[in-house]
Amino acid sequence: MSGFSLLSACGAADGDGYNGGAMKRALLHASLLLIVVASAEAQNTSDDLPVFDSFVTRAASPADFDVQGVRIHCGDETHTGWSNDNTFIAGCPSKTPDIGQRVAVYGKGSKDRTSIAAVKIVLYPPDLGQLSSAAVIDATPEPDPAGAPANSILLRADGYRILVTPQTRVHFISPLQSLQQVDSNVWIVYKGRQRADGVVLADEARFSPNTFSPADEKLRDKVDYDPAAASSVPRQSAFSADFEGVDFKRIPPWPDTAMQERVNRIGESLVPAYQKRLPEDDPSKINFRFEVVHGNWGPVPAALPDGTILVPHEAVERMQSDSQLAALIADGIACVLEKQAMRLRLTVRMLTAGETAAGVASILPFVNLVGLPATFALGSRDLAVVRTEMHQSERVSLTLLRDAGYDIQQAPVAWWILLQWKQSKRGSSTPRIAATMPEPAVYLYQTLDSLWRPASAAAPEPH
Repeated sequence: MSGFSLLSACGAADGDGYNGGAMKRALLHASLLLIVVASAEAQNTSDDLPVFDSFVTRAASPADFDVQGVRIHCGDETHTGWSNDNTFIAGCPSKTPDIGQRVAVYGKGSKDRTSIAAVKIVLYPPDLGQLSSAAVIDATPEPDPAGAPANSILLRADGYRILVTPQTRVHFISPLQSLQQVDSNVWIVYKGRQRADGVVLADEARFSPNTFSPADEKLRDKVDYDPAAASSVPRQSAFSADFEGVDFKRIPPWPDTAMQERVNRIGESLVPAYQKRLPEDDPSKINFRFEVVHGNWGPVPAALPDGTILVPHEAVERMQSDSQLAALIADGIACVLEKQAMRLRLTVRMLTAGETAAGVASILPFVNLVGLPATFALGSRDLAVVRTEMHQSERVSLTLLRDAGYDIQQAPVAWWILLQWKQSKRGSSTPRIAATMPEPAVYLYQTLDSLWRPASAAAPEPH
């Protein structure tokens, strides 16, 4: 492999094309973890520092909920308030916290580290703000949605609902010429602000057709998986995969028919309806395949550009429900739908050629370089691009899960379980209480809070 490789959820783009050895699994390693929570092992008893500043992971009632897997005990001695309000009132929260809501808990942890006697609970409203990205519209737009200005259109893309109003600055790339032509399978590049109800109010939107270039075709053809051929050659070692990249021609299928049928059933249920409606001769149609394999890169599924999702048998064995397994597969599907392998490959080539982030964005409208400075060290730039794309696939995976009827609250749990896959000897084990969350779980909990909670919960009214 020549040059450097760029880690991504779908694989790695490099000077020669695609290196399946560098996948999202790398972001489960300690060097790339987003440490945003305090460990209960510290057993902090200071009134100035919380025992936990993390996310609600279970919520049965205002007095019965968990923060990062730890039971919170509250009562008359507890005072509850909001981070943006100085008023604290005795007792538990007046409403059941939302899954994914950020909560800081002050108090004393139990000796077995399974609970906290809370003296103060600080609730945080959703983290809303300006957004900017590029994605494919994956559902039929809704014209003139209730409560919106006349001649508005509500789109779904990038894991969000995006409202385009007459005040939105709209641009079209030929052959598109009007909003009436905008439908699913069209790309949108947008800027806007997320409201308390989760909808993104677009200030600017650019629409373009989902074209299929010769480079797309070359990348799809370059990375092909044939289970019959792979089963007849020696399996590649993990050492070779780490240093040379995964050779998919040497990754054998896993000989478990029932497991394969389960993965097929879940995978097919996650393919979005607009993709299924596309005619077979449409170049943008993706013929997804789901293969259970004996991989050498860990339990994270690998998404290939042609729509093949390779699911290591360890992932199937470790997940505790169909919803958890679906979360991992949906992430891979989202990578392919958003053309992340191609987008990252083009980004790498331009950045290594000395192009600035702004220059790349102007030439490649589908590349998301939001928030990146014009010049910075290559390593930090790579990581920023990877995280941007990684978060997109996680966000989109929640809409795929919801469309298919799965429990979206199990998505962060699935990635949390995978953080400990090396230490786990049994697939039925649960995340260790107070264990640090990997970045995918952290971001998914944040997204559940900002995008999927009731709008009324955003108000700073603890009682």
